[in-house]
Amino acid sequence: MQNLLQGLKGIEILADDIIIYGTGDTELDAIKEHNENLENLLRRLKENNCKLNKDKLKLCKNEVKFYGHYLTSNGLNPDYSKVEAIQNFPRPEDKKSLLQYLGMVNYLLRKIRKKLESSN
Repeated sequence: MQNLLQGLKGIEILADDIIIYGTGDTELDAIKEHNENLENLLRRLKENNCKLNKDKLKLCKNEVKFYGHYLTSNGLNPDYSKVEAIQNFPRPEDKKSLLQYLGMVNYLLRKIRKKLESSN
């Protein structure tokens, strides 16, 4: 898939999933670029007799759940259910549950650190 879509603007590939995006000074510019990128992707797929899975297809979304995160116009955010799971996690009573809790917290902390570093 990487080779097939090489050179297309506004396309990110992870495994067999494709994210299409657009950027611009205004939301309208970003939408216009997104649509151009989508058209180029569809043209390339058609030229190579590739088909999309209609059940996985999500078009023109401002927020998409992708590999346990939410991809938004503001960047990558943790899955809200993961944050809620930490908030509602019962008080650890043994080593196993403490390690589970710390694993969840550390996962989100890494994401927060990366986000803070990229904003500086």
